[in-house]
Amino acid sequence: SARNKADLKIRQPLQELCFHLIDNSIEQFVMENQQIILDELNVKKIKYVKSIDMLIGYEIKPNLPLIGQNYGKELPAIKEVIIKMDSDKIVSDLNQVGEVEISILSKSIVLKRDAFLINKESKKGYTSESDGNITVGLTTKLTEKLVQEGIARDVIRHVQIMRKNANFAVEDRINIYGSFTGEVGDAIKVYEDYFKNETLTVNMIDKFQSGEYEESFEIKGTSIKIGINRI
Repeated sequence: SARNKADLKIRQPLQELCFHLIDNSIEQFVMENQQIILDELNVKKIKYVKSIDMLIGYEIKPNLPLIGQNYGKELPAIKEVIIKMDSDKIVSDLNQVGEVEISILSKSIVLKRDAFLINKESKKGYTSESDGNITVGLTTKLTEKLVQEGIARDVIRHVQIMRKNANFAVEDRINIYGSFTGEVGDAIKVYEDYFKNETLTVNMIDKFQSGEYEESFEIKGTSIKIGINRI
C-alpha cells in the first residue's frame, strides 16, 4: 500500500523499510523473519523504530459542523485551541483513551474522535502506511545503483514473459540477441551475472537476430528488440 501511494513498483528495489508496532512483543519475531520480508518486498534493510512519529505526521482540523452543533457559541474558541494543539498529542490521546480534553474559558471540554478531521501524511523521505497496530515507512530516495537494479529486474521480467510465450521449458538455457544501450545497457552491464542467472542466459550477443522467438518492448523510454533461442 505504501509503495502504491508513491507509485514505486515492486520491481524497484528500495533501501530501507522501517516499522513500528504498538504491541512491540512481536518485534523479535519480525526481525527473526526479516529475510522473508526483505525478499517479498524487494527492500535492502529493515529497521524497527520506537516512535510512529518518525514515519507518519498528521494534519488535524476541527470538525466544525459537528462541534458547532454540540457547542454552539463556543465553536470559535474550541477551533482556536485545536489549531494550536500538537497533532501528535491529539492522535496519541485518541488512540489511548478515545478522547481529547481541552480547556476553554476556565472549563474543560471532552472531544471524541468524530470532533476531528485527521489526515495522515508520510514524513519527508518516506512513503508510509498505518493499519491497526502496524505502521510501515519505505524510504523513497533512489540511488543510481537502486535504479539500475530496478531496470535490470524490468528487463528480466520481459525476458521471462518471452520465454513463456515461446513455450520454452523452465530449465532451458538460452541465447539472447539484441543491443542494450543507454541507461538500460549500463544497468545490464552492472547486473549481468544476476540477469543471466535469473533468465538462464548463457550468451548475450550484441546484435539482433530473430532466433526462435522475438519481441519488442520499451523500458525507460528506450525501445528494445531482442530474439531468443534455446541452446
